[in-house]
Amino acid sequence: MRWLFFILGMPATFITAAALFGWRYRKAIVMSMFKSGAMAVLPPVTAPMPLAEASQPLRVERIGEEDLRLIGSAAERAVDRANAITRSVERCYLISGGALWSTLVVLHAWVAPPDWHRALSLVVLFAALPGLIVLANVVAHSWRTWAVIGLTYCVVIMMAIAKLGWYSGSASLAIATALDLANVYAWPALAMLLLVQRRLRPFWVGIAPILVFVVTAVAVVSLVVSTHALPEDVGVFKQRPEYRWPASLLLAFAWAAVPAAVWVFLRILRSADRRTYAVPLAAIGAAGVAADELLRPPFPIGPLLTAVPAGVLQCLVVWLFFKGFVGLETTRWVSPSTLQFHVCWMYLAIYTLALLGVQVETMSPAERYVVYGIFGGSLIAYFILLHALLRVAWKSCSGSSPKRLLLLRVFGSADKRERLLDALEDMWRRVGRVDLLAGTDLAMRTLGSWMLECFLLRRLDAQFLNTEADVDRRLTRLRSELEGDLRYPVNEICCYVDAWQAAAMKLSVASDVVLVDLRGFARENRGSVFELTYLIWRVPLARVVVLVDQSTDESALIDVARAAWATSPQDSPNAEARSLPLRVLALDKSSSLATVSRALFRAAYQCDSSRSS
Repeated sequence: MRWLFFILGMPATFITAAALFGWRYRKAIVMSMFKSGAMAVLPPVTAPMPLAEASQPLRVERIGEEDLRLIGSAAERAVDRANAITRSVERCYLISGGALWSTLVVLHAWVAPPDWHRALSLVVLFAALPGLIVLANVVAHSWRTWAVIGLTYCVVIMMAIAKLGWYSGSASLAIATALDLANVYAWPALAMLLLVQRRLRPFWVGIAPILVFVVTAVAVVSLVVSTHALPEDVGVFKQRPEYRWPASLLLAFAWAAVPAAVWVFLRILRSADRRTYAVPLAAIGAAGVAADELLRPPFPIGPLLTAVPAGVLQCLVVWLFFKGFVGLETTRWVSPSTLQFHVCWMYLAIYTLALLGVQVETMSPAERYVVYGIFGGSLIAYFILLHALLRVAWKSCSGSSPKRLLLLRVFGSADKRERLLDALEDMWRRVGRVDLLAGTDLAMRTLGSWMLECFLLRRLDAQFLNTEADVDRRLTRLRSELEGDLRYPVNEICCYVDAWQAAAMKLSVASDVVLVDLRGFARENRGSVFELTYLIWRVPLARVVVLVDQSTDESALIDVARAAWATSPQDSPNAEARSLPLRVLALDKSSSLATVSRALFRAAYQCDSSRSS
């Protein structure tokens, strides 16, 4: 049972903390978005020149998967390039992670207890399961792939159990051995299933410093305990006469001190005069140490007084780790996906180290040094190999000029919008960046390290744009550099209600392609009505892709589009190309979101071909 709490406790705690943080962060985004007033009505844009005569109504062309099989030679080359980059990155992860994974599996088999030696094939298969989940997550992009991998693994396990039963002559012995191994290795496998979730990826820049701190603290404490023979169990404190309180009560105080220390530390960070908090904390900590050394009371007054100051110091160390990760992410050495991969392997390494510590007791000192040397060397080699491979791949792709995609959408339905971003990650983001206006639906998915820091420091409003001048300054600083995992960035633009229209207009004109996600659209969505109207007025229709599904009010969509078409200004880029249609990509339940990427590539690269011709 202690193994269960140890293995699953940390991932479950991370996920719970992420859910609570997400709720509070989305609430803060909403409060900031609507701080300056009520939303403007449709549409506060007037045509600067006399209206052109609409010789014919706007033609709305509904397209599906079969219409996107042939998208043009330039677009097909770009699709092939995006797929090649994705395969290259996957090879980097598989080679480095596979080397570490195989080493850990060999160590598990080497130090296995004697009663497991007769079933080494089962030991290898079960020990390989947690790492297999991490590696499969690199290449498995659908539930069907996961189902095939899981079914194949179960078949191999059953064959190994049957083989062991055949050679041992006892089916019950084979099943009992398999159950014993499952009790050891199934829990870290379940933990990996939790940690590889894509929705946790934006949180790793905040979770990784905590994990690094915990690992460092455990290593330091273990070293001190082993060299100074300090008590290893809380129950030992019951025997000390100066600590007459029950151990359960002491643990309760210790758990209560953690949130108290975090709260105090955040108050210090957000305070203009930090000495107001630092001086009293230092005095309380010094008083606790002095009370233990001088008075030696018959109750643990020292630990009680020093708990919060010590916790604040630990929070400071975690914060310094966090700032270091933010710096690495800014320099493009560590991306959220790479950090997630690191955390998964670090967690498996902690589990392996704990298991080795129990099982190497029967080995000689020389064998122990070899085991721990291989373990540490494999971790170092993994980090070096992964970043060296990614760096080589990054250099081969960093010279190209990125495309620009503007994603406009009906706010709401977070699941649909997040799945759309997932589809863009390994296709469009290999060739270009994504710009979007902030909203609660994608607030957590686009959370970056800088926004996380601003939220913790209660400086979120400083990131919101209020005037057109603010918009101009912000748009010139949008990121376009290729990141460490060979993806271009997602730029989230946070605007007050008085500035979002200016941002949408400037971004739409400057983008290579505009994706308007109108799933869930109705006439009441005045923000989307404004955006669609302006796109028809000012952006060539060949660069616009409209996304709809069964939840879209298509009659309202056609009415808005044709009204905008009939009132388009004379200097509209569509004035001389009245035969161009507005392309509407319809998705049904059987449609793949990969179709969206092909539509975007066609819009972006066919426009390039038409310009060059």
